[in-house]
Amino acid sequence: MTRDLEIERVLERYRPAGPPPELRARIVASAARPRARTVRWRDWTPVAAAVAFTVLFYWLGARQRGDLEARLAPPAAPGVVAVIDVPPAEELQR
Repeated sequence: MTRDLEIERVLERYRPAGPPPELRARIVASAARPRARTVRWRDWTPVAAAVAFTVLFYWLGARQRGDLEARLAPPAAPGVVAVIDVPPAEELQR
């Protein structure tokens, strides 16, 4: 506890210093000037390429899944919506 009091006494001799007055003038002057905001296409090219590749690969994947489903699915009989494997009535009564 006494060590803390010693440190407090030493620190009381000092006060925090603020920024120099000319710094405030520089900040206020720079904030008052309108800045032209330019967007360069070079900054957005990687983003656009990433979006284009994402859409391309999503489309290719969906198309490939459709092709696989068409090849692997069993052919449906005309007029049949679904085939259910139901055991004969005799087996149900047992």
